Amino acid sequence: MGTPKLLLVDDERNLLDACRRALRGEENWEIIVSETPQKALEEIAYEDFTVVISDQRMPGMTGVEFLRKAKGFCPKTVRIILTGYPDEDGQIEAALKDGTIYKCLLKPWDTEEFRQTLKSAIALHDQAK
Repeated sequence: MGTPKLLLVDDERNLLDACRRALRGEENWEIIVSETPQKALEEIAYEDFTVVISDQRMPGMTGVEFLRKAKGFCPKTVRIILTGYPDEDGQIEAALKDGTIYKCLLKPWDTEEFRQTLKSAIALHDQAK
């Protein structure tokens, strides 16, 4: 179904690098990174992504807020949130229930679980076409 295109969004460069390392060996995946949700929205406006993965805690906009906006641009893109913190305000749970996000992955993540979640997200995207 073509080359899956992934967008990784996190304000911490080392976490973006860790995500890329976790996906090493998936040569058929195109991986784009963004250190701000604002820049990522610009990417989404011009590119069609298979999966968007966002950190929850970022300056200027939470991951859920970003993924809600991303859903408006590209509703068929599968959206995943990464977080290392409890969902104290219920924002992530609400986004899971209303379909804004497909899955929530906890940091630090298990590499195999991370890869399998992305493979499932890609398959879900391909089925929706």
